[in-house]
Amino acid sequence: MHPCDDTYCGPFPESEPEVKAVATFLRKHRKHIRAYLSFHAYAQMLLYPYSYKYATIPNFSCVESAAYKAVNALQSVYGVQYRYGPASTTLCKPPRMERCCFSKDLTKMPTVTWCHLMAS
Repeated sequence: MHPCDDTYCGPFPESEPEVKAVATFLRKHRKHIRAYLSFHAYAQMLLYPYSYKYATIPNFSCVESAAYKAVNALQSVYGVQYRYGPASTTLCKPPRMERCCFSKDLTKMPTVTWCHLMAS
């Protein structure tokens, strides 16, 4: 990725001060956090790990079921169809380390999801 791209994540994990601050907070409080949700105003997608490899997360069926229910609820309320799935097959091609994957791998939180919202 090029540094001018709107989805550029930095040259290496935690290279940016904002990301470093979130990472430090998550590591410090991981035993008290049950879920991590990250919202972005970018598209109609509900995504979960992984973005940097083609692999399923340990609780894939639980997360997949919740995503299915969420996108159906969003469609029934707003009439907008959301795509959902692992980021590696839904949004991008590996390798790409997102906050979502960092949160899942390094903090071992059970549920990690990020949602790209529809434009207003």
